[in-house]
Amino acid sequence: MKMALIGREYITHLDSVNRFITLLAEGLRKLGHKVEILSWCYRGVVRERLGEWFRDIHGLDTAIHIHTLRKELCEGDIWIRIALDWFFKGSRISQSKDLDAVIVSGIIPLWFSPKITGTWNIQCKSALLIDGKRSL
Repeated sequence: MKMALIGREYITHLDSVNRFITLLAEGLRKLGHKVEILSWCYRGVVRERLGEWFRDIHGLDTAIHIHTLRKELCEGDIWIRIALDWFFKGSRISQSKDLDAVIVSGIIPLWFSPKITGTWNIQCKSALLIDGKRSL
């Protein structure tokens, strides 16, 4: 299955969300899935080395492809900018990748139709949509 794990903010934050993304991506890859990480932005790392940095900082066996919506380093958490970038850039990128499944941390505005969409980190509730229908 071709999957994307989405961290809505900075992929370079060393926090529980990115750690969860890391472990989930590694586990899904070991099960044979094609997994990449989509993130809004990064800072403190050269963009071309994000995959290697992520592998080294989290102790992974192999690098995972990381795609960021913003090409330049970012500062601050400007939520309106983050939301607009996800809606316009994130939707376009997600559609172009022909993904089978997307797992999102939190809520972001995306416009596309993968076969399966899941989310976590929303007030201890989770939702799984299969072909646009809620199953949990």
